[in-house]
Amino acid sequence: MSRAPEDRNLVAALLVLSDRCARGERTDTSGPALVEWLAERGVVVGAFELLPDDRPRITALLRGWCDDGQFDLILTCGGTGVAPRDVTPEATTDVVDRLIPGLAELMRLRSLDQSPHAALSRAIAGVRGQTLVLNLPGSPRAALENLGAAWPAVGHAVAKIQGDPSDCGQTVDQPPDQLATTAITATTATTGPGVPLTEVTAAILAGGHSQRMGQDKALLRYGDGKLIEAIHAVLARLFREVLIVAKQPELYRFLPARAVTDALSGDGPLVGIHAALQAAKTPFVFVVGCDMPSLQPGLIRDLAGRPRNYDVVIPALQDDQFEPLHARYSTACLPEIESVYRDGPCAVPAFFDRVQTLIVSRTELEARDPELQSFRNVNTPEDIAGLEN
Repeated sequence: MSRAPEDRNLVAALLVLSDRCARGERTDTSGPALVEWLAERGVVVGAFELLPDDRPRITALLRGWCDDGQFDLILTCGGTGVAPRDVTPEATTDVVDRLIPGLAELMRLRSLDQSPHAALSRAIAGVRGQTLVLNLPGSPRAALENLGAAWPAVGHAVAKIQGDPSDCGQTVDQPPDQLATTAITATTATTGPGVPLTEVTAAILAGGHSQRMGQDKALLRYGDGKLIEAIHAVLARLFREVLIVAKQPELYRFLPARAVTDALSGDGPLVGIHAALQAAKTPFVFVVGCDMPSLQPGLIRDLAGRPRNYDVVIPALQDDQFEPLHARYSTACLPEIESVYRDGPCAVPAFFDRVQTLIVSRTELEARDPELQSFRNVNTPEDIAGLEN
C-alpha cells in the first residue's frame, strides 16, 4: 500500500446549529455522535459549539475558526434545508473563498439512497485559507451518512488545500472505508501510527539573560504583551498543556502555564529539552524557543503528529542545519540525553544517532510554511521592531 502525503492527524472544529437546542428545549445528539465518529478515526476535535440559527453569529464564528489557523476541518451540523431559519449555507458562503461542489453533491447522492427529501438539502463545501468547511444535515443519522460519503476525499482535500504538491491522479489501492482512516493517521508497518496532539505537551524554553537584548528575550514587549505571551497563545490553542522551562520560574507566574526548572546542571537547549521531557505528563513533547513569535500552527501540527515510532522529529533547513527548538521529542530520549551529557555540555544533535530520528526536509517544511516564518528568531531590538511594523 502506498502512503499518501496527507497521512496525518487532523484537527477539527464542530458547530451544531439548532434554535431549539440552543434554547434548551431539545438535547443535541448529533454533535456527540459526530465527535465519537471522528475520535474513532483519530481526529482531534479542538472546538465544539452550539448556536441558534443566526446568520451573523454563525458567520463570525466560522470566520474566526478559519482565520485562527488551528483547524484543518470545520464541520457544521444543521440548518441546511429550506425552512426560513435554515441559514447555514448562506453563512458558510459569507466565509469561504472557494466552493467545492463535488463534495456537497457526493453527500446528497448518498442521502438520496435513503430519502427523496435529501434533494432539498442546500449544504455546501468550501475553503477559506487552509481550512476545509463542510455543511452536514442536522439529524445524527443523516450527518454521519453524509460525512461518511465525503470522508474518503477529506484527507487528500486538506493536504491539497495546505500546499501538498503531490499528484492528485495517483492511484490508491484501498477500499473507500479504509482510505478514510488512512487519510488521517499513517498505519503502515514502515512508519507506524501518527500521534494525536492529546499525547503531546508543548514546552517553551525561556532561556535567560540575552547580552544583545540587555534582558531576558522572553519578557520583551511584543504587541500588547510580552514575547513569550504571543508564543504561549499559539501553543495553548493546539496542546492541552504548555510548559515553561526556566532558570527562574517565578518570573513567569503571569502565564497560565506550569513552569519547571532545568534538572541537569549547566546551560543550553539540551538541558531545557531534558527538563521538559522529565516534567511532561505525555509521551511526547514539542519544544520551541522563547524568541520565535511567528510560529505557524499548521506546521506545528504536522511535526507533532508524525509517526510515534520516531523519538525525534527534527526540521532541517539545510543538510546540517537542524532546528532543535522547533521539534518533537519522546520521553525515550531521556536516558540518551543523560548519557551524552555525562561527558559535559554538548549540542542537541549529539544523541540523535542513539534514537529513532526523522529529519524533515526544507521542501516538506515549505509545504506548510512557504516563507519559513516559524524559524525567524528575535535576536536584536531591531528584529522585534521589524516584526511589529
